[in-house]
Amino acid sequence: MPFKCASCGITFDTGEGFIKHKRAHQEGGTKRLVCLRCGRPIAIDASKANYRGDVLCPGCGQKIRVVIQDGEVTFAATKSD
Repeated sequence: MPFKCASCGITFDTGEGFIKHKRAHQEGGTKRLVCLRCGRPIAIDASKANYRGDVLCPGCGQKIRVVIQDGEVTFAATKSD
């Protein structure tokens, strides 16, 4: 049975991969988005605690459309130009 991340929607075949992914969302006590392309954690700036729009991954340049409510990522999807 696959494991699905409620924060960003990525699905994992193993519990181990899922747990590693979830930890990336919380590294250093800071809420983070995880890039849907490369898996790199992206820190969410405090000014975006309530934000709807695009975030750019500093690792691979992927644009990610996000909805952040009260500091929690409630929606994330890759965006193509």
